[in-house]
Amino acid sequence: MPENTASETISKASIKNNVKTISEELREVNGAGNGFVSSVGEGVGEPKIVLPSKTHTNGTQGHWETILDEVDVMKNSGDYKKVYVNKGLSNEIPGAKPNRRPDVMGVRHDGIIDQVEVPSKTDDPADLLERMIDNQRIIGDRAGTIKVKPIK
Repeated sequence: MPENTASETISKASIKNNVKTISEELREVNGAGNGFVSSVGEGVGEPKIVLPSKTHTNGTQGHWETILDEVDVMKNSGDYKKVYVNKGLSNEIPGAKPNRRPDVMGVRHDGIIDQVEVPSKTDDPADLLERMIDNQRIIGDRAGTIKVKPIK
């Protein structure tokens, strides 16, 4: 495999810095002091946003930003009480096996769980859809919608 050129290395570093900045801004906006959970307006109004302790990176440009866009859609819809980013099903379904982590998992006010996956450059969207269908089986009667959201 060829070595990265200096411009590619700088570009990757810039992307990582931008992703880190976006994550920090989202946490500040949501009031997540420890960088893990926002509980602003839980119950009424804005949902609790549960972010990973580290930025979800996979080398696909636009992947994290598209995930955050989907979080914003759920947050602003008023339909959700919690939105998880790259967190295991067991956060809502105790003992979930396997404990898969959808890119975005939204819990509606009635407890129904919607899933969104954003394909990286190495993902097959059909495989992601199949995985979310299997997740619906694990989730059971709380299973909601599933969506594969392409990178913008």
